[in-house]
Amino acid sequence: YAPAFYDFYRRIDDMLGQLASKLDDNTTLMWMADHGFCTIKKEVFVNRWLMDNGWLKLRNVPPDRKKGLNEIDPESVAYSLDPG
Repeated sequence: YAPAFYDFYRRIDDMLGQLASKLDDNTTLMWMADHGFCTIKKEVFVNRWLMDNGWLKLRNVPPDRKKGLNEIDPESVAYSLDPG
């Protein structure tokens, strides 16, 4: 997925450059993020793990429909709001 991420960051960088070029000398632009401070060595999908281990159950939802909080089966005992 690295090329997609690099492309995304290039596009963001271009947009920030366009924004910065429109600012006057009395305006300061600050860009901050709470992610990216270290290398990810392993990604864990908590909800997938919970489903695989029987802690999270979803109601029967057609594959073409997005799954959300409403699809959590009442028999579930755990759910993570963090998508990763």
